[in-house]
Amino acid sequence: LDTKNGVIKFVAGGDGFGETAYFKTNAPDLSTAVGIAIDSSIWLLFRDGTIRKYTSGQDDGLKTSGFDKPLSNPTKIYTNTTSTNVYLLDNGNSRVVKIAKNGSFQAQYLVDVAANAKDFDVSEKDKKIYFLARDKIWEIPMQ
Repeated sequence: LDTKNGVIKFVAGGDGFGETAYFKTNAPDLSTAVGIAIDSSIWLLFRDGTIRKYTSGQDDGLKTSGFDKPLSNPTKIYTNTTSTNVYLLDNGNSRVVKIAKNGSFQAQYLVDVAANAKDFDVSEKDKKIYFLARDKIWEIPMQ
């Protein structure tokens, strides 16, 4: 993710990897993007709490729903090909929000350390969330 030049994709070729633009048409304004996660699609998180999903360079028109309060100072987004959900680090509300890949709210995990977290990771298999905050790694269980 490059907030000035967009999402850069590297494609394997006979002479190594070639650089190409990811977005086919109508590239979004990424000047306020704060996070990126990749599964078979590209998920972008913006400073205002907007989440956008792109597949093969096209906007999927993702709509989020069911949040009890809006995201406040979101900083990171997490998913991958084996995750069944998407997770958002919402520093302003001291929580991690879990949404389904269709955008619907699933759960939230309120924890004081999330307010100061610099990064986070999720293990759905182990039902744990890990935070990097205050120069330590913190672990909380997911229900």
